[in-house]
Amino acid sequence: MRFQYTATQLKKHLQAGFTIPEMLATVAIIIIVIAMLLPALGKSRESAWSAECSNNLHQTSLAMNAFKAETRKMANPSQIIYGLDAFYGSVEQNSARRCPMDIDFDGTSYGANPCVTKLIGEPGKIVALDSYDPFVFYENTSSEYWLETVAPRHWGSKMNILHQGGHVELHEPDDTINPYFSTEVLESKWKPKLPCDMKNEELGCGCTGTYYTGGAWNGDSASRIDTTLHMPFGGAFFSFNYWDIPLPGTNAGGWDTGSFGSGTWTGTIKATHTEDYTFHIACDNEAWLYVNGSLVIHRSAGGVAGVTSYEASASPVSLIAGQAVDIEVRLKEHSPGRSPSHVSVKWESKSTPMDIIPCSALRP
Repeated sequence: MRFQYTATQLKKHLQAGFTIPEMLATVAIIIIVIAMLLPALGKSRESAWSAECSNNLHQTSLAMNAFKAETRKMANPSQIIYGLDAFYGSVEQNSARRCPMDIDFDGTSYGANPCVTKLIGEPGKIVALDSYDPFVFYENTSSEYWLETVAPRHWGSKMNILHQGGHVELHEPDDTINPYFSTEVLESKWKPKLPCDMKNEELGCGCTGTYYTGGAWNGDSASRIDTTLHMPFGGAFFSFNYWDIPLPGTNAGGWDTGSFGSGTWTGTIKATHTEDYTFHIACDNEAWLYVNGSLVIHRSAGGVAGVTSYEASASPVSLIAGQAVDIEVRLKEHSPGRSPSHVSVKWESKSTPMDIIPCSALRP
């Protein structure tokens, strides 16, 4: 026998709905379930991010192998972090440079061993790892500096590490990996058997210099990495470096510039202190300095006294320690082929005496 509601009973049943205590109890149960699920969801997301970060280093290892197969050379530290785009295949190096757990991303989430080019046949040595700095110095600084440089972003206190053999592991920055803990750790994990003093040229630092035959940054051109903004190709007449311009018709060490008409140097600059920096420039004949996209100095000079003296920026530039900003230098020769030419950029701050900008502060 099928039970049937009368019209009055059905109306009362439909109007009844949920009572307030029933609704509150239901909401409470939902909140409890969500609270129980959130940690699991958070761990799942963190696990996925950690895996992605690990895969970035794995892709870097593959790109390094591809680079070595084509060039028969080991990629230098700067190339490992910034310059292997063509060897990542379908993966973009820009995306592979970022760990999803790096909330303060500043161009790269990883740092390379400065002596990586000397790690030949040493599969246990460290090539790269999670870091706040693109280069991780394992010697001649301090344990405190090292611990501030490396980035244990995963599971609270772990970081991904790429070894020379190509394998990536998750590791705490403990005494088994800290190069300043013992000589044994330094020798077994970081320092290559081949001599390496971590000079600037080991880092692949500097700026991209582009040289033009035309006086308005046109005509034939040639590019290279210059490790300094202090007379990058010099002027022997003023006791600077000898000419070394990568253009045809240049006269090494001579009076004239040959076919050189103008040039640019581009890259990034990173301060070691959070301070106001004053920049200085000397040039023959006309130069422009841009920092973070803004014109800092425009100098036009002639005569021995004029081209050898420095002009300071009218206003200081505020830089944040460890934060890379764009830098560009432009140089124009007013008399191509008839006189020498040079450019020199220096900086100073409260903690930095006026001096040339070190290569370690510049990246192509």
